[in-house]
Amino acid sequence: MKSRLLIGVAIAAFAFVAATDVSFAKASAKRHKAIPVASSTVPNCGMGMVPILHMGFTKNTWGCVKPG
Repeated sequence: MKSRLLIGVAIAAFAFVAATDVSFAKASAKRHKAIPVASSTVPNCGMGMVPILHMGFTKNTWGCVKPG
């Protein structure tokens, strides 16, 4: 009796973990897509990068860097 209960609990735990992994993967894929920027001068850096304005003597340029 205990072994059947233990097997049932193990199967339920595995199903729960598998279901949450799939839902987190879908949410993560949506979150890590690059957000398009309306202005053509600011670069679309993509996942894990942020646009930074580099101010020079003659010209200002945009670049992508990792935060932090």
